[in-house]
Amino acid sequence: MRTLITSTLLLSLTILVGCERSAQSPPPAKPASPAASTPAAADPGLPPGLWLSAEPANAQPVGEIKKNAAAGQDVVLFGRIGGSRDPFVSRRAMFTLVDRSVPSCTDRHGDGCPTPWDYCCEPRENLLANTVTIQVLGADGKPARVALADSHNLKPLAEVTVTGKVASAGANVVIDAHGIFVKQ
Repeated sequence: MRTLITSTLLLSLTILVGCERSAQSPPPAKPASPAASTPAAADPGLPPGLWLSAEPANAQPVGEIKKNAAAGQDVVLFGRIGGSRDPFVSRRAMFTLVDRSVPSCTDRHGDGCPTPWDYCCEPRENLLANTVTIQVLGADGKPARVALADSHNLKPLAEVTVTGKVASAGANVVIDAHGIFVKQ
């Protein structure tokens, strides 16, 4: 539980930090993960069946899930990966998901922002109200010690649909993912 709270707080803090376009350079390109080309069952540390080949039906926007979330509730939600300069937690199967109705910097200004997935042009209150944390648990019940960035086409601003269960509700909603579909 302590790890969950710490991870949630770290992700929340990264969301609160905006970008300064002139002061920051784009992040270095990450090498392609070998998991991106291997079958889901071969992903070490991740549950079998995590990567979905078909988009789940009846998905709700992130903002709706966040407003109505109750711990233990089964959910299907969709959104875009983002909300901070690095929406993926290093060496953990965790990322932040933003409601697609929230415009990224690319949606507002074109391609001029080096990190449009941080949503730095969006008011913080709106971003926080429309962002959840997605985590994939390992066999030990803690976030898997696997980097998800670039795995199975997961990258900032990728549109994904997630099936899972609400692990914690309130200001910092955390979803334990059971299935992830990445829109191509």
